[in-house]
Amino acid sequence: MKLAFVATAIAIAALIQPPPAAAQQKAPVILSVVDDSKGGQRTDLTLDDLQRLGSAVIRTTTPWHDGEQLFEGVPLARLLAHLGTRGNRLTLTALNSYMTEIPVADVTQYPVLLAYKRNGQTMPVTDKGPLFVIYPYDADKNLKTETYFSRSAWQVRSIAID
Repeated sequence: MKLAFVATAIAIAALIQPPPAAAQQKAPVILSVVDDSKGGQRTDLTLDDLQRLGSAVIRTTTPWHDGEQLFEGVPLARLLAHLGTRGNRLTLTALNSYMTEIPVADVTQYPVLLAYKRNGQTMPVTDKGPLFVIYPYDADKNLKTETYFSRSAWQVRSIAID
């Protein structure tokens, strides 16, 4: 009787144990980067990966929102430095297959963000998330043009570097 009780207790304890770390669900990849300047090297990043690179903020108005907005994200220059890229052009693709090109010179000249938060909240897909390219439009009147607005892709899912 005592042996049956111990065996039952061990079986129940095994059922309520959390799964091993390898079996736990991993955070979803929200950005894939393929770097042709490094032989097509692919890097998949989660939101946590991007946040670990350090964040910056841009407070600006945009054509897509009412009033001034506060965006937080990883500076694209920092992401490129982290990846060690030597490319000259970024081709961004959104979840809806929209594509735009950004010269790497843009991210060295301006503090362009790959934003993951707007006004302190992560951005859902239904509100231009999870990633949105933001230029500091209010900081330089030259950025308030269709050229830079068209480079500001939202729902970014991948970046190709060449």
